Amino acid sequence: MKMLNKYNTYICYSEFHLFIALVNVLFDKTKSSYILCPSEIKGLVYSIDIENCVFLFYEKQKIEEAWDEFKKKNKYSFFKYKAGLKSIVTSLFPIAKYDVIFSRSFFFVFNDGTPFVLYLLIYYASSYFTLFEEGELIYSTRRLVRNDIIKRVMGFPLPFGRSAQIKNVQVRFPERLPRYLKKKSSFFDINMMVNHISKEEQKSLLSAFGVPVDSVITDDRKNVLLITQPLSEDTIISEDEKIKLYKSVIAPYMNGYNIYIKPHPRETTDYSLLIDKRYILPSHFPVELFVFLSFNFDVAITLFSTAIHLIPAKTTIILGLDHDSAVEKGWKRICGVKNKL
Repeated sequence: MKMLNKYNTYICYSEFHLFIALVNVLFDKTKSSYILCPSEIKGLVYSIDIENCVFLFYEKQKIEEAWDEFKKKNKYSFFKYKAGLKSIVTSLFPIAKYDVIFSRSFFFVFNDGTPFVLYLLIYYASSYFTLFEEGELIYSTRRLVRNDIIKRVMGFPLPFGRSAQIKNVQVRFPERLPRYLKKKSSFFDINMMVNHISKEEQKSLLSAFGVPVDSVITDDRKNVLLITQPLSEDTIISEDEKIKLYKSVIAPYMNGYNIYIKPHPRETTDYSLLIDKRYILPSHFPVELFVFLSFNFDVAITLFSTAIHLIPAKTTIILGLDHDSAVEKGWKRICGVKNKL
């Protein structure tokens, strides 16, 4: 007889993922929860105490590096991928120790192309997987190239919700999804979930993530928030091009505004080249935490970060990929995207 699923298990990859997982755990307390986090954010997790929630840690960077090296050595030997992935993950994480839990879990993932999640999709294929929106890529219609087709034939999961194991895709804009994802999509209403969390729980989250409330400078000027993205780190454009791009974006607000920049966690760009470093917010905390604050920005700007929809701002500006021809060209080059966003 098949055992009933007893746990909600979240596979996080960043502080943003952890925040979304915690909001879900606090909203739905009907099941015990396990949250798997990269060992890199262990210090943050130690400050969080939630009933019926267990934190586990995995070596994200080591697993990624080993997987990248394996694929480099076995570039077209797709028949080796499953065995290679299994060897890597099980050598760096005690899967067997948690097999009973994983076998009885509803899985919630944020990136279904990472090696750890790929392992779960393959070896716990009968489980129910929900994919949360992580960014604009989920809304792009992607071409299936030859290697994708070969992987699919060999039973290797394809990313961006296309594998059969992903039963539900939760996003903010289901109507924008490609046709092949719409039938298994649902609306991710984080504002509703946050409103159902008690004030004490909200304060606990703010404290854990170290939201820089005191870093918001109050004076007579208006406040602008620019949410940047890892354009150079992802080789979409060069570092110099990125600095030049964002300089032009904030140029209209250089007089009469406090300009804040919230870098992406993966960015290494020195934004003190553009503004006073006092106005550069910590890259590690999720911008979604602004929904807990009473502070409002006058203007929030981004190229295409979906996180902007949760920023309390009087005016929201999404410039889009076509704002800069180099960004649009670089995006299509690395993503194989057919449609504009």
